[in-house]
Order: sequence, then structure tokens, then C-alpha cells
Amino acid sequence: MLEKALKKAKKDEVTKVPINFQAPIDLKEDFEKMCKSHKVSVTSMLISLMEVALEEFEEYHTNMLIDGDIEVMKAKARVLRNKVEQMEDAGAEDIPEYAEARLELAKLDQILTKL
Repeated sequence: MLEKALKKAKKDEVTKVPINFQAPIDLKEDFEKMCKSHKVSVTSMLISLMEVALEEFEEYHTNMLIDGDIEVMKAKARVLRNKVEQMEDAGAEDIPEYAEARLELAKLDQILTKL
């Protein structure tokens, strides 16, 4: 996170608005030293850290959605597999719903295999 924020801070060229908060004096002083050693302003570094935090937050939630979608696909595949098996047991392989279920199951299995 720090490396990413430092790269962003060195490119910082955006219009800024004031923000006010309080921090412990030791933290502020150490942060200022770190910024100075990397030749970036405290403001640029704080903005960059905020941006990186938001990017990571978005990435985390995107991954959570993807993981959730995968679980939904797995559940749907289980339901379809049961449906196909029941239709086969009933000798219903010649009805359109069977072919549709088999096709959808094959697609889901293919996607899940790639993940």
C-alpha cells in the first residue's frame, strides 16, 4: 500500500479542498519525516493513501461479489444436476426442458472449471 501511495503522491496534480483532523503529535512528526525522506508533501501522501485505501476497498468488495457469484453458480449447478438426474430417472431425456437443463448445466460446469 505504501509503495502504491508514494507513486501516486509524486504525480499529484489535482485541485484540493481543505480537510481538518487531529492526529497524535508523534504520528504527525513521523509521518512528516517519512514524506520528506520520499520527497512528497504530506498533503499529497495523505490524498494518495486515501485513494489507495478506496481502491483496495473496492477491489475487496469486487472479490467478495465474485466469490458470492461463484457460490451462487455452484448452488445453481447442484440444482440443475439434481433436475437432470431426476429427468433421466424418469426417462424424460426427449423433452425440451431436459435439453435446456443439460445445456445450462454444461455451461455452468465449464465456467466453474475455469475458475
